[in-house]
Amino acid sequence: MDKTEYYVGESIVLKTNIVPPVVLYSWSHDQTAQRWDDPTVTINPCTKNDEGWYYMAVSNPDCTSMIDSVYILVINNPATPDCSPANNIVSFSSIPNISFNQTSWGFNTDYNCPLLHGEPATGDQDLNIYFNPYWASHEPEDGAYGIYNILDFDEADNKYGVYVVSRYSGIDFEATQGKVYVSHVNNKLKVTFCSIALIGNDGSGSLNTTATGAITAP
Repeated sequence: MDKTEYYVGESIVLKTNIVPPVVLYSWSHDQTAQRWDDPTVTINPCTKNDEGWYYMAVSNPDCTSMIDSVYILVINNPATPDCSPANNIVSFSSIPNISFNQTSWGFNTDYNCPLLHGEPATGDQDLNIYFNPYWASHEPEDGAYGIYNILDFDEADNKYGVYVVSRYSGIDFEATQGKVYVSHVNNKLKVTFCSIALIGNDGSGSLNTTATGAITAP
């Protein structure tokens, strides 16, 4: 194999140099149970679900069968935000800003997924960023993550998606579009976002705001 690490969206190419005149090939993937019967396999575009062990078996009626394997790593594309907000502060366009007095990073049992949480010293306003359940047993990778509804979460899909909600005066302002950017500063998880759109409802109608900020795990 010339390459064993790919970015999401690239083409994974699996091939072998064993090409006798009469031969049977069998490729398999441990995560998806996919199988191929060709000497060269191309997966385009690749996703995080294509990561894992690939096994190749080569057999010939006149020879001993050969089995080999390779681990393919698929990682998020590098990306950086186009803003540089102060750490542990979120600025909103139509509700009060938040300056976090404390943050936490751990597993949330309500939604069974990892949660990055921040709250101020006083008041009832907070910020919650829920990650796909996959990241409960893996360190989130750097790069951009899309914004999804919490009900869309499934460990097999949307690994690079988050659910963002800020509660203010009893109203949940949920992010509806935009991206957040994951990075690590001194080995601590950091999430940055620039003018993401959020919407809430006070019972009489919709309330809209945008948010720009950064939050770092303790």
